[in-house]
Amino acid sequence: MMRKALWILAILPLAVTACLFQFLPDKIPAHYNFAGEIDRWGSKYESFIYPICIIAIAIFWECLCSYYRKKSKTIEDDKQRAEAANNAKVIGITAVTITVFFNVMQYISLYKACTSTNLSVANVEIDSIKITCILMGILFVFLGNIIPKTKLNGTIGLRCTYSMYNDVTWSKSNRFGGFALVIVGVLTVITSLIFNGTISIILMMIYLIASVIVMIMYAKKIYNQEKNEQG
Repeated sequence: MMRKALWILAILPLAVTACLFQFLPDKIPAHYNFAGEIDRWGSKYESFIYPICIIAIAIFWECLCSYYRKKSKTIEDDKQRAEAANNAKVIGITAVTITVFFNVMQYISLYKACTSTNLSVANVEIDSIKITCILMGILFVFLGNIIPKTKLNGTIGLRCTYSMYNDVTWSKSNRFGGFALVIVGVLTVITSLIFNGTISIILMMIYLIASVIVMIMYAKKIYNQEKNEQG
């Protein structure tokens, strides 16, 4: 079911773009600066680049899921088999959620492209950076609830030397990391609703950098505790 949803969501932006292609002006906004202003125009054929990238990323997710699904069926150890099955499920949910995010961004881009030559409509400003930050905040909250459910792996979750030391350090580090990501997501959504896109993205990066530093420090603390108990 998750696999089917991923591919529907991956192909949908390409199909929608193809349907709207005839309505797009020959020149469309190709890039925006931090103030949300158009700083480059491009051919309408460029509107297919992002949908193709979405499909390429979906292939990447599919390969990851297939790897863990195959591992869950072929590995002999019961614990590792269960962990692989769990990771395949978590990666599948994450892939679908991120692809939904990509879909929304493509549809916003198409809307702005369609209205770029209609001044009466185009003057209704959409701060795409602000919307992106809000969506990213929601995504962080989702990922914060997902990563504590992962088992020790090298693909998804808080992956560093300290967290990957053993199952205990992984579990505790990712539980804390998930909580930190939820905080980042909530703060990002709140500040994005208050400030414009430029300020929102700066604040989001500050939240992220600070949270990563704290996550690693916490993982190191757990790692040291484990080493001392085993020593």
